[in-house]
Amino acid sequence: MKTIAYIVATALAVMMADTTEAATKAAAFLKTVEGFRSTAYSDAAGNRTIGYGFTSASWVGKKRVSEGEASVELSRICRRISAMLRAELGGQTLTVAEEAALISFIYNVGWGNFKSSTMCRLLKEGKRGAVVADEFTRWVYVTKGGRKVVCDGLKSRRKKERRQFMGC
Repeated sequence: MKTIAYIVATALAVMMADTTEAATKAAAFLKTVEGFRSTAYSDAAGNRTIGYGFTSASWVGKKRVSEGEASVELSRICRRISAMLRAELGGQTLTVAEEAALISFIYNVGWGNFKSSTMCRLLKEGKRGAVVADEFTRWVYVTKGGRKVVCDGLKSRRKKERRQFMGC
């Protein structure tokens, strides 16, 4: 007879394997859209950023970061977002491409913004396809001088995320 610990460990291993596949794909995608910088800089919205778009004080306070340590952190963040996304959607099934696109999106806009978004509501309702994918293109603004302005870099990124979500 299998113990509860064995069953839980097996379930977690299966969940982590799935999470790792989408998270790995998301990390590879994020490396292309974020790019790597070993020293801090200001992004399009004026936020201090380092590595692969890290904005937390513990990272931007560093003078330099190696690509290796930034890759490890990016993978960790993507796995965490994947687990949070799965929990939020309560058992709804996503393809690897859908999940990877959503991880990239959440990485960029933040968990709170995603949770309160129409995109999240649609996903929780079980919607998929273009109705959800079209939501990516709404998130192309940065705040500069107290005003929302369209950012060409975000327009390009959202098109790529949309394509990825649709499996193209």
